[in-house]
Amino acid sequence: MTMTIKQATKNVGGLSQTDKMPSKSWGISAKECNIGSKLRASKQETVCDGCYAFKGFMMLPTQQNAYYRRLELWKADRKLWVLSMDHLIKNHKPIKDTKYFRWFDSGDIQGAEMFQDIIELANLNPDVSFWLPTKEFKLVNIFSSIIPSNLNVRKSHPLINAYKMQQIKNVTASYVYDQEKLDTIPSSSKVCPATKPDSNKKCNDCRMCWDKSIESITYIKH
Repeated sequence: MTMTIKQATKNVGGLSQTDKMPSKSWGISAKECNIGSKLRASKQETVCDGCYAFKGFMMLPTQQNAYYRRLELWKADRKLWVLSMDHLIKNHKPIKDTKYFRWFDSGDIQGAEMFQDIIELANLNPDVSFWLPTKEFKLVNIFSSIIPSNLNVRKSHPLINAYKMQQIKNVTASYVYDQEKLDTIPSSSKVCPATKPDSNKKCNDCRMCWDKSIESITYIKH
């Protein structure tokens, strides 16, 4: 199937490029987070209460419309979506240059079929490192044995200043802590440099989130 970058971009609803990250990404509206929506509605303080995807330009009607268009395009034709995304990953210059890609700068996995498509894309692009932060623990657990080595799925703890979380084989973890609580995290957890007070809030040359050998990352609440 002959396809141009322009056609492929249209078929997936476009890609995101944030100032902070060194990679392209694809996301949907955070309003569609299955677990996240439940966490926001709970009485406990959770990481979803202060979600960045519910702030600023991400909540503008034009941006929300774009997010929902991406989700509808995936639903409408999964096969075309996979072909188009594969074409973009293989041929889009920023991705070719960095070899890094993030899933869900906003939103989360929408079920088994979407996760299977993401796994397929990782298998089709073994030279690209993919990072997927998620709170869909049950879903991830079902497919953990077939997650490719170049797809780093990080299960994100839903609570702030909480560390205990059941491990899932072939899956890494991330946590959110208040600055004054950092001395309580295990020494094995690496603190995200971009969330430190003296940082410029950008990843720069750090690629810890994509690195599957780093089993635990702690983000400072900001």
